[in-house]
Amino acid sequence: MRQNVSFTLSEIIQATGGERFSGTPDLCFAGISIDSRTALSSDLFVAIVGEKLDGHDFIRQAINGGVRGILIDKEHAGIFSYARMAKLELGCVVVPDTTVALGRIANRFRKGFDVSVVAITGSNGKTTTKEMTAAVLSAKYKTHKSGGNHNNQIGLPFTLLGLQPWHQWAVVELGMNHPGEIAQLTQICEPDIGVITNVGPGHLEGLGSVEGVLAAKGELLDNMDNKIAVLNLDDKRVASLAEKFPGKTVLFGKGARAQVRAKNVRQTPEGIRFILCVLDSELPVQLHFHGDCMVNNALAAAAVGVIAGVAPEAIRDALEKVTPVKGRQNVFSLPNKVQVIDDTYNANPASFEAAIQTLKALAKADKGRMILVASDMMELGEHSVDAHMALGKWAADAGVSLLYVTGYYAGWTAKGAREAGMKKSQVIIDEKQNIVTRIIPEFREKDWVLVKGSRSTGMNEVVEGLKEAFPCQNII
Repeated sequence: MRQNVSFTLSEIIQATGGERFSGTPDLCFAGISIDSRTALSSDLFVAIVGEKLDGHDFIRQAINGGVRGILIDKEHAGIFSYARMAKLELGCVVVPDTTVALGRIANRFRKGFDVSVVAITGSNGKTTTKEMTAAVLSAKYKTHKSGGNHNNQIGLPFTLLGLQPWHQWAVVELGMNHPGEIAQLTQICEPDIGVITNVGPGHLEGLGSVEGVLAAKGELLDNMDNKIAVLNLDDKRVASLAEKFPGKTVLFGKGARAQVRAKNVRQTPEGIRFILCVLDSELPVQLHFHGDCMVNNALAAAAVGVIAGVAPEAIRDALEKVTPVKGRQNVFSLPNKVQVIDDTYNANPASFEAAIQTLKALAKADKGRMILVASDMMELGEHSVDAHMALGKWAADAGVSLLYVTGYYAGWTAKGAREAGMKKSQVIIDEKQNIVTRIIPEFREKDWVLVKGSRSTGMNEVVEGLKEAFPCQNII
């Protein structure tokens, strides 16, 4: 990962508070890189310490590749010779923590632009809301956005380092799995608008409880001074943050108190429809998304648009053009009008429950059966067994006809479903590759199939297996 920027060694030291080990203060870098394989001769190589790899192990490779400078931590400074560095005319800055230093470099870079920043966080819907918000702002402004889910202490800095002089707005996503992470990310990007989509039981292994999740998400507002908060009125936990925030708040939701509101929400096979009530306008909206949760994502984006001065009609038009991100409730067709919902990008209890409700609504509208293919929800710690038992119960209560489960907690999901009334013959535990083979003969006309699990479970393999079995499908 690298980004084209322009910094002198002196500016790097000022941004990071680091110490100059070697190199002249006016030594100039034209890029920042954390990958020795793609670093260029004009780059500063930042040795990031990750969960699996330590960038310090690749410094010699970066130097041999001709980089102009390196940024390292104090623990590794002793292995380098000043004489050799000087001979190579190599710049070297030493800092306590290279990841923190990367964030400080990005923060300094962000401050060099006349750009407004929107930061989005929440237990679910961050990436979709980011895409919708960027589309709305792009209707009027030159807008930059984070790619994929670049929402951590590495991805966010590189998003900011991608800013250009012509950008007027930037939309970034903030993720986390432990306390204090959102606070750090907020301090890096210094948002003008902070959006919280919802708060649910995700990352409980690192946060302990839903209350811990709320506190962690609230770090966004705690570090925004008197800027603008866009909050979900339909989520009581999120709405409670409005009472404590000293700045301006804009509430979105379906309730009468919401300043940006949706009414007459309807599920259709083509996507969800609703009336967008914003300012003095009421506009019909047809999204290319399924699920009630997508309405709130669209409302959050619309609220940002209102704050930024985008016309209601332009907001509506932008929302109607956005298409689903891969793995997030993409719908494709198989023979016999079988519809598959690919929601394999990630999963937690709140998103799984919402996805099952979406499956129920779509199958009911189409008068078809429901089939669920489910795998594990990760990072739930001591709550894992109860959460997977609940998942099985949700499937049974929704009226799922067939439940295919795989993964470490498959037995608990199956147990929850059977205890809630599903017959033994309706619940199948197997490996992913076998599920693809077993499910195809069971398909009936107008079946709706939901495939979902945490990203690390690789449930996209089930989706790909179905697509390979039926090469001609249509993505909705």
